[in-house]
Amino acid sequence: MPRPRLTDIDATARRQIDVASAFATNEVPTRPAVRELVPLDAVLILAYERSAMPWDELNELEAQLLLRVDGRARAMDIVNGNAVTPGECASELAKLARRGMLKLEAPVRHDGPEAIPLEIDFTTL
Repeated sequence: MPRPRLTDIDATARRQIDVASAFATNEVPTRPAVRELVPLDAVLILAYERSAMPWDELNELEAQLLLRVDGRARAMDIVNGNAVTPGECASELAKLARRGMLKLEAPVRHDGPEAIPLEIDFTTL
């Protein structure tokens, strides 16, 4: 007489979980789930003239990064060579772009001297 075999489903205790109450807590995350980053091949352009930039509202890293933006350098060139990691610099550049201080353009020229503007929505991050 063969003995009955237990399957994984038989060995697992089944219980009902109220999904709505399990995820109903109003916990606020301590930091974003995904870090904001800029495409490293994007060309960065200042959105304002240097004289109109709100320098007194910027922290030291933001000011250093904005001073390196010349309208021709790619994000990769700007994030390298700083005291902090390239990832932190790329995150700061993304924050500056979200605040409207930087414009991102594609590095590839298309039918003329103007670069193609990149439309990136940072509000979803």
